[in-house]
Amino acid sequence: MFIIGIDPGASGALALLDTVDDALLDVHDMPILKLKIGATESSQVAVGKLETVLRKFLSHGALHVYCEQVGPTPGKGAVQMFRFGENFGVLKGVIHMLGCPATFIPPAEWKRITRTPRDKDGARIRASQVFPLWAPAFSKGVHDGRAEAAMIALYGARHYRSGGF
Repeated sequence: MFIIGIDPGASGALALLDTVDDALLDVHDMPILKLKIGATESSQVAVGKLETVLRKFLSHGALHVYCEQVGPTPGKGAVQMFRFGENFGVLKGVIHMLGCPATFIPPAEWKRITRTPRDKDGARIRASQVFPLWAPAFSKGVHDGRAEAAMIALYGARHYRSGGF
């Protein structure tokens, strides 16, 4: 069985993992569109490209999506949080449209179970330890979304094997 792990947001990613041997099979950055509204530039999830990536993962036999449950972040502005929430809603809508069962998990839970540090660099280091063949994919600071998606997928595999869904 295969699990899809998703770190939502414009800098997030999607990961495909085989539950038999916890082999990471694919990682894809969150597909986004850069939009300019007046002087403001923003990033939005590219719905069509997101659907294509999820369909590709589902064609491998993925049966369940595990996605980080997000909420308000202290210190973020209202406009930024609105856009983040909007992107999260799009992501949930595409998952629902494809009919794939999904579990949304708080960051503290998946990080505790996978022993992933709270900081972004810690997630990249931990993912590189767990998936050494994929370490180059987590090597840069901008790759934290990839690392977190992979670790969320690992959480999903462990949850699945314990009879979690």
